Amino acid sequence: VDGVIGFEYHEGPREWKREEIESLSFTAEILGTFLLKKRSLDRMKLSHMQALEILDHIDSFIYVLDKNSHEILFLNKTAIEFFGTDQLGKRCYEIISGEDAPCPFCPLLSLTESIDCAQKEMYFPKTDLWVKAAVSRIQWSKDRDVCMLHCHNITALKKK
Repeated sequence: VDGVIGFEYHEGPREWKREEIESLSFTAEILGTFLLKKRSLDRMKLSHMQALEILDHIDSFIYVLDKNSHEILFLNKTAIEFFGTDQLGKRCYEIISGEDAPCPFCPLLSLTESIDCAQKEMYFPKTDLWVKAAVSRIQWSKDRDVCMLHCHNITALKKK
């Protein structure tokens, strides 16, 4: 969107004073700064929306957990369809196994100070589901140790 700020003076030719020119220049700089910030924010929102769109079209469960508390921070569309809605903030083990503690097969247990990513096959007995899971640490916020799990359904392969 383009815009113009205009000043009209209808009483004949006008000569602008130095203070007036400086004031208008300063106003233009402030407006320019706000417009640049808005454009940057608009691009960031579009990028965020595109990333979510991509994650929602992957035919695997993708979810993000706090490594220490196992709190669910993000679910893609496939994970929401499998685990159900309103799962954000809950503990993954409460949903996956119905337990009060982390699952013994939890891939987060594979991560250590020196190991940032791991893969393993897991069986969810509650739903009779086999998945190949990849877990990796990701940047989230400074105060959280966060991991992303990407689980692909391999039940059909296991039942052959």
